[in-house]
Amino acid sequence: KMEGVVNLRETAKRGEFKALFDKYRAAFNPNEEGISDAEKTLRTKICADIDKKEAEFNESLKKILDVSCDIGTNALFSAARAMGLGAKTGIDFPQDSAGVVPSAEYKRISYNLPWYASDLAHAAIGQGQLLVTPLQMARVAGAIGTGYLVRPRLGADAPVERTPLPFPERDLAVVREGMRMVVDGGTGKRAGEGVAAAVAGKTGTAEVGLGATRRKNAWFIAYAPAERPTVAIAMVIENGESGGSTAAPKVNAVLKSIFGEAEELEPRVGVGERGQESGVGVQSWRKEQFHSRTPTRNSNLARNR
Repeated sequence: KMEGVVNLRETAKRGEFKALFDKYRAAFNPNEEGISDAEKTLRTKICADIDKKEAEFNESLKKILDVSCDIGTNALFSAARAMGLGAKTGIDFPQDSAGVVPSAEYKRISYNLPWYASDLAHAAIGQGQLLVTPLQMARVAGAIGTGYLVRPRLGADAPVERTPLPFPERDLAVVREGMRMVVDGGTGKRAGEGVAAAVAGKTGTAEVGLGATRRKNAWFIAYAPAERPTVAIAMVIENGESGGSTAAPKVNAVLKSIFGEAEELEPRVGVGERGQESGVGVQSWRKEQFHSRTPTRNSNLARNR
């Protein structure tokens, strides 16, 4: 039964993202009339890379669902609660929401419905009845980066309250490396471009509504510097397209306002938005130099000390 649910969910997500991969393939169509042989060769290579990324995505999605469903509801949601989800953050401000980490009891009380295997499959990829706030996700980002769950405070002189995460360091290291890869060349690469600090992050897209009212809220969480985090951030853009295209560039602007812009080194020829050769398509940046500035207000920031 669980295998059937996983396959159904996997098929649905593959279909949703196939349209996105097809969109990119159409933009770099190597058979378009009027392009030069050099551009045709370049576009062919780009399309091959797109095919590779799609295959990697499909395999990763299957693994995520398989592993999450294998460990079971209790372990998955216990980990979520250990990251501060399903509870108020304790911030010194009247408005503080606990959100929802679903369970069989919650679903029975709220909807008078039993818990199904599909509920776990949905929750495994952050969908279904799971509800979180941007501040909670800023805490999650900071906790992954530092190993400590910090109670957020508005007062700069407030005492630091932090709780160590109950996860082995080797497990956190795997997650951190994955979040670095997201920014180093994955879906969240626009969050780190030109920032004078190494950035780790994760994209997210929350689906809201049904049918004609269905829309997307674009998410991005990050922490920086990746090696020794001092800043954690979460941003959600309502009615966005995706975390990588909508939220990540705005997170990039926030991080630049904090750490400054990286010194540009020798540019390498890369691919522009429509496939032409360009001196700004791919850049090398000096990450180790940065300075602090006043953060902007269009996001939730949590400083870890």
